[in-house]
Amino acid sequence: MTLRITWYDDGSEGAVLRELLDRFEAENPDIKVVVDTVPYSSGILETLPLQLEAGEGPDMARVTQLGIIAKYMLDLRPY
Repeated sequence: MTLRITWYDDGSEGAVLRELLDRFEAENPDIKVVVDTVPYSSGILETLPLQLEAGEGPDMARVTQLGIIAKYMLDLRPY
């Protein structure tokens, strides 16, 4: 299984995320996590909503303005 995350960096948190994901993948060898690092403005604010509207968005994304994508979010409480 592959999990895709759209991510933007403000500093070094992307490297920290990758280290955590490497450990996660080592403990869960059947899961591969792909991180697509994009610019915040063009990648998150502009492109992500278009991808979601087309049904081609990532499994997860780092976002700050939930109103833009709220209608595409999955309620995880039942899981």
